[in-house]
Amino acid sequence: MFHPRWAAALTGLLLVAGCGGDPEASEGAPLTPPSIAPASALPQVTDGAARALPLMAYRYSTEQFATLVRADGLIIQQCMRRLGFASWQPPAPPAATKDWSTGLPLGIVDAAQAAQYGYHSPEAVRKPVERRTASSQERLERAVLLGDSEFGDLTGKDVPEGGCQGESTRKLREGAPKADLELESRLADQAGKATQADARVTGALTAWSECMTAAGHRYRTPMEAAGQEWAATPTAAERAIAVADVQCKEKTKLAELWFGVQTGYENQLIAKNRTALDAGRAVLEAEIKRAGELLASGG
Repeated sequence: MFHPRWAAALTGLLLVAGCGGDPEASEGAPLTPPSIAPASALPQVTDGAARALPLMAYRYSTEQFATLVRADGLIIQQCMRRLGFASWQPPAPPAATKDWSTGLPLGIVDAAQAAQYGYHSPEAVRKPVERRTASSQERLERAVLLGDSEFGDLTGKDVPEGGCQGESTRKLREGAPKADLELESRLADQAGKATQADARVTGALTAWSECMTAAGHRYRTPMEAAGQEWAATPTAAERAIAVADVQCKEKTKLAELWFGVQTGYENQLIAKNRTALDAGRAVLEAEIKRAGELLASGG
């Protein structure tokens, strides 16, 4: 049975439903290197650090997203059944799990986790992803779900525009104000690029790379190490490199500098785009309210 990748598909479709860019948004405006505390005085960065970045306030919370997923699944299920797919079931909302990386382009910072799992997520090690070819029925389900005949023949089927996913998106967006829902993502990308170009961060990356070389591992960045094509399960070599990676981050304060600098850039962008960001936040709140109403009424 085909299930969409909820975090990507649902959020993406909701964003597409929003309006275009705000002409008053200050995107691309020059950013000033922010002042931050000395590296030694910066608070320790732990797994899930990206959740605390300033722009995250303009995204769904974990609880809100779970509500949205439940409502989305209910509406899609009703649509799929109406079109003859009575056995289609939405997956359970994403379970709350412990963050296993910073969420920044830095990878892991937990030495104990590195020693046990290397660069693998604990969940992936405990429950490997099953890879198989979709059946013809699953492909047809996907065609109806997305309204895309590439996956199956929709001839004679009264499939709504955008498929059942499109129908759900329209219901969830009903009555919501208009705003540029992609602004937060673009600003986060802008802040991230400014962070990676910041002299303090590039200096820390160089120091990290030198530290890794001294430990016998040649990598330019943590993501180069994490992104290597590792075995399906953690090997001793992978775990050793991951441990050295974390130790070098601790020695160079790379994660702390990165987080501090990106926080500064994001705060600048929020100050320049607060009105447009608040408008986007209002849309998200309206969607969550609508999702709650649909769940309470049974769709």
